Amino acid sequence: MGTDSFSGKELAIVALTKRGAPLGRRLKALLPDSHFYLPDKFAVGGLDERSFFFPAKSLIRDIFGRYRYLVLIMAV
Repeated sequence: MGTDSFSGKELAIVALTKRGAPLGRRLKALLPDSHFYLPDKFAVGGLDERSFFFPAKSLIRDIFGRYRYLVLIMAV
């Protein structure tokens, strides 16, 4: 059985809701090498956040092949 090493650089955290944004920020703080994406309307300037204007579907399509792990925070 092999071991699978984890690098935060392989992880994207995507928060899609207003209530999900704080959770995404907490995860980002715990995994500082990860990349955190959220809609522009929920972004806070000066933090290590990558905001987007376009539909989430387009973002997911774009990042799906670039990251090994995706954490999607959204309403159910």
